[in-house]
Amino acid sequence: FKKSLKFNNSNIMLMAGKGKRVKDLNVPKPFLNINGFQSFKYVLKKFGSKKNIIITHRKYNKKIKEKNFKIHLINETKSMLSTVQKSRNTFKKYKKFFLTSCDCYGEFNKIHFNKFLKKNEPNLVIFGYDLSNLQKSLINAHTTLEIKKNKLFKINVKKSSGNSQIGHAGFFWIDNDDVFNFIEHFKKSKKLNREAIIDDYFKYLFDRKKIKISYYKLNKYIHIGSVLEYKEFKYWEDYFLNENRKTN
Repeated sequence: FKKSLKFNNSNIMLMAGKGKRVKDLNVPKPFLNINGFQSFKYVLKKFGSKKNIIITHRKYNKKIKEKNFKIHLINETKSMLSTVQKSRNTFKKYKKFFLTSCDCYGEFNKIHFNKFLKKNEPNLVIFGYDLSNLQKSLINAHTTLEIKKNKLFKINVKKSSGNSQIGHAGFFWIDNDDVFNFIEHFKKSKKLNREAIIDDYFKYLFDRKKIKISYYKLNKYIHIGSVLEYKEFKYWEDYFLNENRKTN
């Protein structure tokens, strides 16, 4: 992979879920192969943060061999939002950190991003990306963003809009744990016929102007959160490996 971003910020990775969407692959999502690495290691290497904290459960913890990761154990959860709720004591120890998952990463310029943070002073940064053709075809699989004049205008949770071709990335930059102070208010106000996800919570914060949220566009984005996306990734990975062999 290209050079890691090497951020001074901490990286808190959430991997305490069940990974139901990739169950058919017979390998837990954090341990899927990406360019010869287990996916969770690959994502952590891409960010290159000085401190890596993994929030996971005992079943996954047994598979993590490295000792340079700080591990916090919780019971298995149904969503990132549930994991956050059970991990508040861990979150309170850190400021200005990335909140990541094991199935996605993005390419962006570190210097430009740091200038962006200094200028905007956000509590939360939501990252956007151009949806791939496959992602556009997976109706209601991805949250989309409506952007006007490079500013976040609307969040469409798990659905697309005719006004948007920008996806809502699965990782975030967070100023401090205060971002999650409104979860109980959100739970009381939500009217959903499904399990609430972290996208729902951030939409709640944005719509009600609870905190300062900024939008940042990624240069590239890789997401392997579903079987089809992972198979597409592996197809092109194998294709370019074979092409390189022919060239060399």
